[in-house]
Amino acid sequence: MSASPTLFQRLFPTTLLDRYVLKQLALGLTGITTGAIALIWLMQSLRFVSLVVDRGLSLRVFLELTGLMIPSFLAVILPITTFLVILFGYQRMTSDRETTVMQAAGLSASQMARPGVICATIATVLCYLLNLWIVPTSYHSFKKYQFEIRNRLAAYLIQEGVFTPLSKDMTVYVRSKDRNGQLRGIFVEDDRLPQSHATILAEYGSMIVVDDVPHVVLYNGSRQEIDKHNGRLDVLTFKRNLIDLTSKNHPARQPRDAGEMSISELLNPENASVSPRDRGKFAVEAWKRLTSP
Repeated sequence: MSASPTLFQRLFPTTLLDRYVLKQLALGLTGITTGAIALIWLMQSLRFVSLVVDRGLSLRVFLELTGLMIPSFLAVILPITTFLVILFGYQRMTSDRETTVMQAAGLSASQMARPGVICATIATVLCYLLNLWIVPTSYHSFKKYQFEIRNRLAAYLIQEGVFTPLSKDMTVYVRSKDRNGQLRGIFVEDDRLPQSHATILAEYGSMIVVDDVPHVVLYNGSRQEIDKHNGRLDVLTFKRNLIDLTSKNHPARQPRDAGEMSISELLNPENASVSPRDRGKFAVEAWKRLTSP
């Protein structure tokens, strides 16, 4: 009793010889593509090593962040590796006289090319899936995760006895941390406002999240600023003060790039969620500008 054909066999009717050639092409394609992606991932991930060294991120977070870039690498490298594998695969069969045996067995040129066509068709379908669905989704997750690490999660990476630069214009020092998360001996150098560089000292404080933005509540402290007009030191003491730990140069929510959007979103973009530099790339927006009086 013969087994029923699989979905692949129904879509691509193959002979034993076809399956042999497809197996060789699939093994070569998997090996070369995996090696190329690993090399590209290693080169690109070096840009994020500073997040691990400077911000103290764990290896798990680093791998999760850089792993979201793999689908975009695969979408670029898969057509190239498919072409090379098919080219060198048939070249190897020619040098090993396998194609000569196939011709002697009565196979035509189209029959010998069928495994390569099937392999290229499968790679084409995968590329369509990657570019139309998987890559936009993974790239959006990557941008969102990266934004959270650089502008939010870094606030929770403050270490005891270390001057932690949360951004290029804010540095925080904490003498100690309690088990319940309370901070003691807090020093903050706040240079986010060019006309007002402030030094903030507090006995203790705690971190809270307000509207998805990290803040620190300071108790029993002082805020010191130098007046640029007369050079005097202004000192403001407080019992309780609330400051946010994000950079003023970064918005609470970033607009989405064109590479993060699906086909439906590209055809019907929302101006509120689209980056201003990308609005001119949409055909709908360009048509509106051309037809508007």
